[in-house]
Amino acid sequence: RAIGILPSFCWQTVQKISQAHNMETRAAQREKKEAQIQEKERQLEQIAAEERQLKEKERNAFLEQSSYKILLRDKDVENFNRILNDQRMNKQNKLLAANQREKHIAAQILAKDNGEMKPWYHSVEERIMNEDCNPEKEMTKVIGLRRIKEKQQEEEKNEKRAAMQKSILEANAEKVREKLEAKQIEKEKSKKRLGDLMEADRLHAAEIEQKKQQKQQDLLEYSNFNSEMAANKRALQMEKRKDSEETRAAQREKKEAQIQEKERQLEQIAAEERQLKEKILNDQRNEEASKFASSEKEMTKVIGLRRIKEKQQEEEKNEKRAAMQKSILEANAEKVREKLEAKQIEKEKSKKRLGDLMEADRLCAAEIEQKKQQKQQDLLEYSNFNSEMAANKRALQMEKRKGEIEEQK
Repeated sequence: RAIGILPSFCWQTVQKISQAHNMETRAAQREKKEAQIQEKERQLEQIAAEERQLKEKERNAFLEQSSYKILLRDKDVENFNRILNDQRMNKQNKLLAANQREKHIAAQILAKDNGEMKPWYHSVEERIMNEDCNPEKEMTKVIGLRRIKEKQQEEEKNEKRAAMQKSILEANAEKVREKLEAKQIEKEKSKKRLGDLMEADRLHAAEIEQKKQQKQQDLLEYSNFNSEMAANKRALQMEKRKDSEETRAAQREKKEAQIQEKERQLEQIAAEERQLKEKILNDQRNEEASKFASSEKEMTKVIGLRRIKEKQQEEEKNEKRAAMQKSILEANAEKVREKLEAKQIEKEKSKKRLGDLMEADRLCAAEIEQKKQQKQQDLLEYSNFNSEMAANKRALQMEKRKGEIEEQK
């Protein structure tokens, strides 16, 4: 009865342990999911804040560049107009010089045809230098040369200024492009980190689900094993019961046969005794008939021998009965001892199985706790790495801003 109760008790204990373990794992998984959701929301908020900061910085840089362009435009309106006028005058002078050159070539061709050849000058300056000069012509020449020199200097200044403005615009465009590239790279890195975290969370959830399914399968196998063991035990008990009933019936039949044999032997002995008594009586009668005066001593001897023989037979019967009872008691004791040993072995096996299950649950809980601590440590390291990267990024941005301010100054 105790052996039959033990598997049900073990199964109830295992069910309680598994229910407690499932509740703990569900609570831990719920807390972990909430922490992961909060962490993801925090990361998304951080990414959105960084994007807002970058947009604000780009807007400020664009406004600074636009204001700088406006200042340059307001400052150089006069120079720009003067440059346009100079370019227009240069075009007109070039057209005039080309017309004069064509006219001069035509005049030379006509003079050559007429036999008259005039000198040809490559430019207006050469013509002014080579003409016969009076004071007015000399003054006009000096003023023209000065204006030409001033115009050349002004053109050189305008070219230098345009080159400087172009270099400034190219440098600003390069900085804006670098900022946009850095922003894009940082955005891709953030997306990649977030994807890695989501992939790690998915793999961890899949691993937990797989372990849960494995645990359920183990519990199902253990329950099937317990049911099979209980069925086998009941079958063995039924077989033992049948065997014990058969053995008892055989022993009963054997005992009845032995008792009948002993009764038959006792009846035979009693018949022999009766025959002996009758024979003795007949002998006595014969002796009395033949010898009426038999001695009393011989009669006493015969009676004593008969009593001794009866006592010996009774002792033999008692010894046989005691030996039979002893053998029956030893057989019963051996059966009881075997039953107790089988019960003790089954109890030890059940205890061992329960201990193995508890040890497996403890190891599984320890492994889950270790993985939880490792994940928390990884998240802490990742947050520290993000904070360090953000600090380095802020420091680089401050340095770039200082450099831009110094360049503008």
